[in-house]
Amino acid sequence: MDKGAHIIDPEGEVIIRLLNANEPFAAWSEEEDIEVVTSHHDDALEPVKEVNPEPSPRPFKSSRKLKKGKKKKASSRPLFKSPAEPPSLAEVPAEETVPIADLASDGAVIEPSPAPENEPTVDLQSPTAEPVEEGVEETNEAIESSKYDGDLQNKEYTIQVSAKHLAFASPVFKTILASGWKEGNHLLSEGSVEIVVESWDIDALLILLNIIHCRHRNLPRKISLELLAKIFVLADYYMCVEAVEYFAGHWISNLEEKIPASYSRDLFLWIWISWIFERSADFKCASSVAMRQATGLIHCNLGLPIPDPIIQEMNQKRLSAICIIVDALHGQHDQLTRSDGDNCFDCSSIKLGALTKEMYANSLLPKPTAPFAGISFDRLQTTA
Repeated sequence: MDKGAHIIDPEGEVIIRLLNANEPFAAWSEEEDIEVVTSHHDDALEPVKEVNPEPSPRPFKSSRKLKKGKKKKASSRPLFKSPAEPPSLAEVPAEETVPIADLASDGAVIEPSPAPENEPTVDLQSPTAEPVEEGVEETNEAIESSKYDGDLQNKEYTIQVSAKHLAFASPVFKTILASGWKEGNHLLSEGSVEIVVESWDIDALLILLNIIHCRHRNLPRKISLELLAKIFVLADYYMCVEAVEYFAGHWISNLEEKIPASYSRDLFLWIWISWIFERSADFKCASSVAMRQATGLIHCNLGLPIPDPIIQEMNQKRLSAICIIVDALHGQHDQLTRSDGDNCFDCSSIKLGALTKEMYANSLLPKPTAPFAGISFDRLQTTA
């Protein structure tokens, strides 16, 4: 059998033809992910939408393609009074916009919500049923080791599968194969049909289809964070997350890549994975790192289907937390400038000078405004 042909069900009526396979997935660009502005200005922030909106159906649409100052040491005797300890991200009053939840606290956090029942579709072309050569099935070891060389990046693959299994597991495939659609009509009249899809990773697609066809012995015991994210994007796209859920917990628990402590591509892969499968602890940890480490508005330009309300809520919490510290420092700066309540002019002058230098070194003078470009909560909390 040709290396690009796979048989999952030898008696299957459906040929899935994958074009432009293994296109770059969730390409990371640091310049694009954090919005940097050179001048401070008041940006009107849109109100944060409800994090758990009621899911609403959406019509099929074309398949989405994934894009792929020097810090000073703190002295043991500070020259100025710290603004009542920088607030932890869980200590903001409830009536205000709640900032980021402390990782160790039980404060308010963004909880992952069930994946919205949005229904994207596959790019379909005129079906042409073609016979598939018989041959050796894909083995577990082949899937597990990510086996395709660079010269196969844009190779075309065919996969023979069962129409009943596809329709039972995926509402998207069920609609495509139903009568009234070109593919469904062709299946009824000819007994076979071809469905054309594009850009998916062949490993991820084979794993998903093996799950749908209950061929569990062909599944790898461990997979990488990258491949896991690809599988979950497919499961979300074809609306068959439930079919993957049992294996998801095992794969996530056995991941070698842990949640990173820095703002990075892997961090957003973790946010996506933990959200789609409602893993609250992992989502809380990953989203908190993003909010603490971001030095501008958080964007997810990886093409991952993370809902906009989640990103908006993360941005709002980051802005609120930074604003509390900035306001406290400027309030103390104004107080020292007026020398209110301080009988020692020399003492207040020393404190004011030290505070002014530190604030200037950390881009806090003049007073910054949202989105606080170049300022992260962690750095601000450390130097405040």
